[in-house]
Amino acid sequence: MNRLEQIIQNIINIDKKKILYEPYLKIIKQSFNKEETPKHKKWKELKEKRNKKILSQTGRLKQSFRITNKGITTNSSYAKYQQYGTKYITPRPFIPTKKIPQQILDRIIAEILK
Repeated sequence: MNRLEQIIQNIINIDKKKILYEPYLKIIKQSFNKEETPKHKKWKELKEKRNKKILSQTGRLKQSFRITNKGITTNSSYAKYQQYGTKYITPRPFIPTKKIPQQILDRIIAEILK
């Protein structure tokens, strides 16, 4: 198989969803680990001090995000309340709302040319 045939085969076999959504999943995990928004702004402190990190009492929310055929999903019923806030809950955004086009493009090109 020559180089061109190899590149074409890589294009056919590429896991597009993983390449497209993995950077978003990484940002979500980093938000939880660093207790900050995807734009690197610190989350507001909890009213009551605990020994655990913010939004990490059980770790279920952070671990609930998955890449599926629909994109990144969660089975958490309360993720939206933490992301956007409510009358009683301070919003603590962890889901990126902007595209990451250059990162995604770089990953696709690297995957094709490997």
